[in-house]
Amino acid sequence: MIKLIVSDLDGTLLRSDFSLSIRNIEAIKKIKQRGICFIPASGRDYANIQCIFEPYGIKCPAIEINGAQARDDAGNILFSLPISSPQSRACIEIIKGFDLTIQLFTDKGSFAYENSISLQQDMEAVISRNMGQPADVELLPVITASELNEFTILKMEIMSLDETKLYQCQSALKANSDLLLTSSVRGNLEITHKDANKGAALSFILERLKFSKEEVIIFGDSMNDASLFECFPNTVAVKNAHPYILGLAKAVCEACEEDGVGKWLAANLCL
Repeated sequence: MIKLIVSDLDGTLLRSDFSLSIRNIEAIKKIKQRGICFIPASGRDYANIQCIFEPYGIKCPAIEINGAQARDDAGNILFSLPISSPQSRACIEIIKGFDLTIQLFTDKGSFAYENSISLQQDMEAVISRNMGQPADVELLPVITASELNEFTILKMEIMSLDETKLYQCQSALKANSDLLLTSSVRGNLEITHKDANKGAALSFILERLKFSKEEVIIFGDSMNDASLFECFPNTVAVKNAHPYILGLAKAVCEACEEDGVGKWLAANLCL
C-alpha cells in the first residue's frame, strides 16, 4: 500500500516556467484527501518551496536544499547538515579562483556572495538558455567575507554558461572528500555536506513515520535525485529526465511540460 509520494520540483512537478499546473495541483490534493502523504524534495530552500504550494492551500513536509535540511508540515526543522565554516571558506576561495559567482543557502535565507548583480546575470543566462526564453531572477541580498561567521551555510550553488570553467572548478572541489557535488540543471553546480542528499533525508523521515521503502513512490529528473533513485524501489522518471535517472527508473511518465506526474498519479492510483 502506498503511503507517501515524494517529488522533485524543478523539471519534474513544475513546468519549465516554474509553474505548478492545475492537473498537478488536483493530483496532490486528491492523494492527500485519501490519506497519502506528499513531500516535495528540492534543491530550493523552504521559503521557495512554500511559495509554490501556499497559494493553493497545500501544506506538507519538505526535503529542502538537496537534503541538507528537512521540515515537518508546520515548518519546524527536523534535521540540518550544514557545511562547516572552514569548509565553506575554503570552497569560496576555490570558486573565486575561477571567477564564478556564488549563491549561498543559509539558515537565514538565500544570499549572493559579495556580488549580487553578477550572480543575477549568471542565473538569468543559465535559466534562459535552459528554458529557451528570457528569465527574470530577483536580486538577492549580499553576504560579504566579513559577515560569513554570522551564517550557517547549507549549500553553495554556482551557475555559469562557461561549462569548461564550471568543470574545472568542480574538479578542484572534488579534492575535498567532505563535500557532495551535484547538479540539477545544465550549467549549475551544487555543493553540500557530504552526507546531505535527498535519499538520506527521506530515509530519516521514513523512520519517523514508520513507513517502509516499498510504501513510497518517487518522482524525479536530475542528478540531485540520484540518491532517491538508487535507494528506493518505486521510482518514476519524467520523460525529460537525465539519462542516468531514466536508466534507474522503474517507470517513465510524460515530461514535466505535459504534467507527467499528475497524469501518472491519476492513472496508477485511480484518482
